[in-house]
Amino acid sequence: MLNLKEVLIGDLQRMSHIIRYSQQPKIRVENVAEHSWYVVLYSLLIAEDLEVRGIAVNGFSLLRRATVHDLDESLTGDIQRTFKHSYPGLTEKIKEATIHIFVNMLDKIGSNRDIVYKDWEDAKNEDIEGSIVRLADFLSVVSYVNQEIRMGNSSMVPILSDVKKWIEITFFNFCEDHKVALRPYYEQVMELL
Repeated sequence: MLNLKEVLIGDLQRMSHIIRYSQQPKIRVENVAEHSWYVVLYSLLIAEDLEVRGIAVNGFSLLRRATVHDLDESLTGDIQRTFKHSYPGLTEKIKEATIHIFVNMLDKIGSNRDIVYKDWEDAKNEDIEGSIVRLADFLSVVSYVNQEIRMGNSSMVPILSDVKKWIEITFFNFCEDHKVALRPYYEQVMELL
């Protein structure tokens, strides 16, 4: 059975206290809960646009996955992408440790454990829904970093270069069907970088 007490006052609530870009000077802080909300919104908007264009998307699966894609950060904090990829094997070790503590947190939540874990694990997989979540995750970064720069925070400028590189890598690793479907969004976001 779902443990509402754990959901309402347990580890999940940390998402609103985990500050993103903790290593960077910021004008306005963004927490993981805010970021996750934007990923859900951008995923929804892209999915609706794709459906208008005749491309099928499982909206319920997409929204579940977008919602929980960073749920583990309520325990790990926001680990900077450049750090995760800075040393061979580090990304895998971080993921291994994250899974261990994440499963323990989900056990406290109760009966939804396996469903939430599967949605988290599949959040950015190779299907169209995973590709949308992956792109929406980057879109949230682009939006936040651009806002910071417009407010005068020049320390965020290098992040845009990193984000551009990661978006290019991600996009070119999409399967051909997803490249075709998501190309209009890719091209638009690249104009912002």
